[in-house]
Amino acid sequence: MKENTKLVLSVISIVVFGPFIWWSLTSDELNPPRPEISDEERDAGSLRFACKDRIESVLHDPSSAQWGMFDDGWFQRWPVQDDGRTLIVTAVFRANNALGNPVLGGYRCTAERNGDSLTFTGIEEITP
Repeated sequence: MKENTKLVLSVISIVVFGPFIWWSLTSDELNPPRPEISDEERDAGSLRFACKDRIESVLHDPSSAQWGMFDDGWFQRWPVQDDGRTLIVTAVFRANNALGNPVLGGYRCTAERNGDSLTFTGIEEITP
């Protein structure tokens, strides 16, 4: 008798709560579609990440790097200049030098847009 009661309660639970669960998973109100990213934003993001990878490879202590020295984080604080063909990222961060002291550092990374592709063309150290 108890097994039948459990089965009946399980079926009632599925019938009552199933539509609500289905609606919450498929509702556009609860799960709004993500906006599409423009090609320019995608290229800027790609250059930022490529620049960060190149900078990490030349640091004395990459694990000490504080990429986001401000509240917004490094990704928002590294401005990208885009003239349609050339992209330039100016990266400013703090990391330990060879003596273990934190210092402010900066690099300028450049890339060229060739049709649909982006080619990393250079990196130079700057004074922040």
